[in-house]
Amino acid sequence: MPELPEVETIKLGLHRTILNQKITKIDILLPKMFSGDPTVVTNATISDIKRRGKMLIIDVTKDSYLYHLLIHLKMTGQLIFESQTKPGFGGGHPVPPLNTPLPNKSTKIIMEFESEDKLYFNDLRTFGYIKLVPARQLHENTFLQQIGIEPLTPEFTLETFAKLLEKRPKANIKAFLLDQTHIAGLGNIYTDESVFRAGILPWRIVSSLSEQEILLLHGSIKDVLQAGIELQGASQTSYIGVDGKKGTFLAQAAVYGRANLPCLNCGQPIQKTKWAGRGTHYCSNCQK
Repeated sequence: MPELPEVETIKLGLHRTILNQKITKIDILLPKMFSGDPTVVTNATISDIKRRGKMLIIDVTKDSYLYHLLIHLKMTGQLIFESQTKPGFGGGHPVPPLNTPLPNKSTKIIMEFESEDKLYFNDLRTFGYIKLVPARQLHENTFLQQIGIEPLTPEFTLETFAKLLEKRPKANIKAFLLDQTHIAGLGNIYTDESVFRAGILPWRIVSSLSEQEILLLHGSIKDVLQAGIELQGASQTSYIGVDGKKGTFLAQAAVYGRANLPCLNCGQPIQKTKWAGRGTHYCSNCQK
């Protein structure tokens, strides 16, 4: 599943390509993946593209009415933009490859624009979705009601982070960070990298963290996510930016995907185990 930096990369790409474009048609090839009446936004204009956690929120305006297209890629979703006049880009699961001719067997929804540009939503396992909701109903969305604080906003202060930790003293730190009701957008890759930078073993219990460790972890989360955005996400998930380049975060990752390779800090082999239901990478020497 894409994490915050990958979804943010897509958001930035959509800002450069479909913002202010007029929708002429939404072709739904698999009805279960689209909620709402697509004809409602025919001739509507894309007025903004936002992100909340791992969800994209595309604002569309028609006759002074505001609607939202809520897009979640889930495990195997892809968003791919094609144009005759602008650079193409895509993001999502690496299968099928993002340069596979479109539409293909994984294509489930196609958004067409007045410019003849197209945005394809592909999903092999069909867990992803697009939901069309009027602005007045956005607050009723269950996902948005439950999701936690955005870690790259000014509201994510050290004090706020410490208070969140206080609510789950018996949780292990990796499970806590993966829980989207606490902090939005963190997934397996950036969680492993964050706890490594902070020198904390992923199975440590929250109540065992010292004030200094909480300080280090708070800063590490923000630094790792910001680095992920600057490097356009993780190449393992085949994210491609608007310039056609793959995300390069994993090339600079310290532990994730580096099992049995020497730690960049101490030279000891990086270990891999399963923790919090996920493959977990760590250095037994640098993390305590």
